[in-house]
Amino acid sequence: MAENRVIGFFRRTQSFSSLKSAGFGFYFLAMIAQTGVTSVTVIAQSLLVYRLTGSAVALGIMALASSIPIVLLSLIGGAAAERISKKKLIATGQFIFIITNLVLALALTTGFISAEHTGSWWIIVAVSFCQNIVWAITSSSQQSVITELVMRNKFMNALSIHNIGNSAFQIVFSLVGGIMIDTIKFSGTYYVLTGLAAFSFLFLIFMKVNPQVYYSTKKMHNTIEEIKSGLKYVAKSPGILALLIISMATLFTTIPQITLMPIFTDKILNVGASGFGLLTAVANGGALVMSIFLATVRSSNLGIWFLLACFAWAAALVVFAFSTSWPLVIGIMVIIGFIRTVHQAASVTLLQQESESGHLSSVMSVMSVGFGISGVGGFAAGYLADRVGAQWAVACFGIALGLLAFFLILMPGRKKMQHDVH
Repeated sequence: MAENRVIGFFRRTQSFSSLKSAGFGFYFLAMIAQTGVTSVTVIAQSLLVYRLTGSAVALGIMALASSIPIVLLSLIGGAAAERISKKKLIATGQFIFIITNLVLALALTTGFISAEHTGSWWIIVAVSFCQNIVWAITSSSQQSVITELVMRNKFMNALSIHNIGNSAFQIVFSLVGGIMIDTIKFSGTYYVLTGLAAFSFLFLIFMKVNPQVYYSTKKMHNTIEEIKSGLKYVAKSPGILALLIISMATLFTTIPQITLMPIFTDKILNVGASGFGLLTAVANGGALVMSIFLATVRSSNLGIWFLLACFAWAAALVVFAFSTSWPLVIGIMVIIGFIRTVHQAASVTLLQQESESGHLSSVMSVMSVGFGISGVGGFAAGYLADRVGAQWAVACFGIALGLLAFFLILMPGRKKMQHDVH
């Protein structure tokens, strides 16, 4: 009897109705596989570079190389999504991920990438650079292709399923990725990543899209003009420009913790790749819990929340930097996940409120460029860590974030940031 009630509930519920669409179903499976690739890659690439070189500077170079394509190509990627088939664009990106991960797997298996070959770590940097070119060009398409897969009245349902699935599987794959590195080593891990990328590619091939989707016939010079127009709008809007600069500065001061994480897990906490994966997973878990919480409450006084998030993040970075207690570090990472989500939600909402509807896409694309610029912070942290140590490097950036938050309190236009969202 109880089983019948459960079956009846799932038949009646509309929570997962978008998955009934064959196109979206294949896309969802493709994105799960891609989430696995990106989640494990974040752990594997930086940890492999550090174990090959033992250098914080190398980690900084890795962070910088990863960010350059995002800075240069994010705006173009958004325009490309309106001019090229999104399915073909995303599938091509997944094929490149197959090739690049296979190259690393074979290079590790043959010993071409090893500590004995002192310059071989540059191959990992080159692969990361190529993969981030793919991400920069295809990320806009990945976010917008859902409109071609489901009926208009199912769009929000599909988007919610996509976001929740992505967040949940980030947690799972972060845990699994660290364990894989400790058990089947880096070479085996990259073979698994090659397989996941292949699955994603195949699911995308079978994905059916709306054949009547219209793509713009505007030429590339028109695209460049659109980008210039968006940048001019941002430059002439003091409130938006200030919010973007502050958000970028926050990312600049918080990215060093992520960049230098291999040093903390290998040398300071001595927890290895599994520990790295666990810390990444609990931070993502904290972010997911906070996202669900924020979706159920009324957002008010966003400027205050933004400031509080900056102060809390600064304090968390300083405490993390000098903590050697494993349970305490796990707790801090959960809190950082909370804070990161609050900060992101507040900054994005404030930007949306300040922007005119016709320029919102341009403003958000500039925000995406900010994620790339934050890689400069990782590069600076690598050099600083080689001189004063990873702990003091992260603490210094945490203190800088605290000073930034204090500056914001004194800023004359601070009250304009205190909006209510109904």
